[in-house]
Amino acid sequence: MHMLAFFSYRFSKKPRVDESENLTLNSIRQSLIRQEDSIIFSLLERAQYCYNPDTYKQDSFSMDGFHGSLSLVEFMVRETERLHAQVGRYKSPDEHPFFPSYLPEPMLPPLQYPKFNVSSPNASISCLTKSLTDIITLMSISIHNFCLSLNYTIKLVLHHCAASININNKVWNMYFAELLPRLVEAGDDGNCGSTAALSKRIHYGKFVAEAKFRESPKTYEDAIRAKDRSRLMELLTYETVETAVKKRVDMKTKTYGQELNFQLNGVAAVPDPVYKIEPSLVADLYGDWIMPLTKEVQVEYLLRRLD
Repeated sequence: MHMLAFFSYRFSKKPRVDESENLTLNSIRQSLIRQEDSIIFSLLERAQYCYNPDTYKQDSFSMDGFHGSLSLVEFMVRETERLHAQVGRYKSPDEHPFFPSYLPEPMLPPLQYPKFNVSSPNASISCLTKSLTDIITLMSISIHNFCLSLNYTIKLVLHHCAASININNKVWNMYFAELLPRLVEAGDDGNCGSTAALSKRIHYGKFVAEAKFRESPKTYEDAIRAKDRSRLMELLTYETVETAVKKRVDMKTKTYGQELNFQLNGVAAVPDPVYKIEPSLVADLYGDWIMPLTKEVQVEYLLRRLD
């Protein structure tokens, strides 16, 4: 967030308009790919420290105004969210708090999100929709024939049901109960840290679901009306795509997390590379948690899409 920009609006009466083009097709694709990097770098950062179990236990810390009803990490996250809420962070459709019931109303007027144009209602629409599926579903690195030279208008604005979908309780439990014990060493070194990058990536499923529905509403309408979760999950599952994503994040983790052997004459080749975190851990995280939970968000969104 650009904090100074937020506060500059506090003293002006100008309408606040999001001009960042965050909801264009290309920016959604770029955001999904960037979030892979954010997650990997967050895990590399957290892996430097021990597990620090006292950080996650209730009644382990005592301070003025804090009487142990929450763990230290819960207290820190809750108070950070309260601060961010005052400048409007959680009015953004891609932000989801872990403690929504504690949030104050923002001091700033709501941001106005723009509509955007894509291109023509004719034969070229098939190329557009294919590219849209590639961008959102496959999260592929290269997309061709994007068909942005025409005049078809699509409003990629989330259905009002999106505000009621928040599975951060599952993200929280997965991160602290499943991921951290595998990521870090046991023990206590006095440091504490965590990441919300996983939550943002998983809840991006709302944008994925909206894009897919707009591309082909008839594909989903029968299952939505029948409240058929299993059928929706089948429609949203692309095993070859998920395998490709796991391979990509595995490769990124090897690239970003390899310990390099620097010498005076350059970087020496490492026959048996050592990694700061096990690359397969990140691939498993995507396969076992991130992609399944993202699809769960998509299903919840689609079930309410016709309301």
